[in-house]
Amino acid sequence: MPERKRLVALVALGAGGALLCLVLGGDLSRTGPTVVLVVGLLLVSGLATLLVGRGRLHGRGTVAVILVAAAAMRLALAVHAPVLSTDVYRYVWDGRVQAHHVNPYRYPPAASALAPLRDLRIYPHISRRDVPTIYPPVAEASYRAVYAVHHSSVIWTKFAFSALDLGSIGLLLLLLPRFSLPRGRAVLYAWHPIAIVEIAGSGHVDAVAVPIVLVALLAFVSERRAAVGVAIAAAALVKPYALLLLPALLRREGRARTLAPLGATIVLAYLPFAGAGTKVLGYLPGYAGEEGIASGARYYLLGRADALVGVSLPVAGYDAVVLVVLGLLALRVARGDLGDVPSSMLLLFVVALVLVSPAYPWYALIALGLLPLARGIVLLPAVALLSIVELLYGNLKLAEHPAWPLHVVWGGSAAALAVSAGWALATRRRQIRARPDRTARLRESQAPTRLAPWLRRRGERLPAETHR
Repeated sequence: MPERKRLVALVALGAGGALLCLVLGGDLSRTGPTVVLVVGLLLVSGLATLLVGRGRLHGRGTVAVILVAAAAMRLALAVHAPVLSTDVYRYVWDGRVQAHHVNPYRYPPAASALAPLRDLRIYPHISRRDVPTIYPPVAEASYRAVYAVHHSSVIWTKFAFSALDLGSIGLLLLLLPRFSLPRGRAVLYAWHPIAIVEIAGSGHVDAVAVPIVLVALLAFVSERRAAVGVAIAAAALVKPYALLLLPALLRREGRARTLAPLGATIVLAYLPFAGAGTKVLGYLPGYAGEEGIASGARYYLLGRADALVGVSLPVAGYDAVVLVVLGLLALRVARGDLGDVPSSMLLLFVVALVLVSPAYPWYALIALGLLPLARGIVLLPAVALLSIVELLYGNLKLAEHPAWPLHVVWGGSAAALAVSAGWALATRRRQIRARPDRTARLRESQAPTRLAPWLRRRGERLPAETHR
């Protein structure tokens, strides 16, 4: 197919995705339209990825189509009130509280001290009104900034976060050539339903964390170690689990230059809220109990081990296993043993998601932001997880809260991760077994002068020397 026809096909796919968002974006309160939109966008992004990859569409025209279609898809959803999640109402409330010079960690929305700030547009939709905010300082700063631009507007908050999401696509376009990857791979993120539905549709604050993670990666490839520390700290102060990515960005010669700014950034970010004292962590400790992390009810693999093989591991034991697995993986990643930096970051994140199995699909957004930059065996579990993670809404939204979405998402992702690990081990063994054969072929080579130093270091003799 000529390049012009391939580009026309890409335009048609982008227009199809935008049309899906336009037609179905206002009807996501019903299961049917939501499923059609997510599956449709998944097909569009998958076909576009194949078309871009096989057709080698990586020029300016391709980039323009990707950006225009991505903006159109996001705009079509951002104009509607969120229905899949009400988190964005809390963002607006926290921005309002700060605008009135009140520490958001000090009072829950239901506190009598905040009664004058209540209204009928935002306050009734806030979940967990009886507890203080859970969000860290950089997330709170983003809420305050959006509130300063437009007061008390959920739609404007979604617009702002959608604009940041387009910024993430721009950062990917900058980073892809740095890792010798074509710019067309940005379509993996730009047209993926998770980014479109969870950011433009629901307005999740992960839209702030993803570009900061990409800025950290850009600082890393630019050899700016202090900027890496600041950026990772800022990302973790939006979503704490972004700290999982740190080992991949640490290098022995610059660890102090990374860790010192990271710690300083965290301290400085919390200083404006220090008046809340011990309450400065907000509802974060309580959230761990509510979501079943403290009790172990959230851990899918722990429950499956008990149900399938009768192994009843205590929660503390499973927590220890998770820490050991992630710790060993982090050590390998920090040494550079597991591939390039983006792939290592993605591997750490995917393994952590599978082990902890969070309830909400938007927790995978950082993994999606790293996907276009990754390569190798990690793509199998990452693509598998990101293709099915939206099924978690089946467990969240359906009246009977069926367990099958958990089996599909976390069971399927764990299986894909196990297959990838097995494949990597088998490949490694084949490489080790092939080394003696390679040595024999080199020993029989007709270029003894070139091979002499290498063979002598291995304690072996050259063919010409065996008859002396």
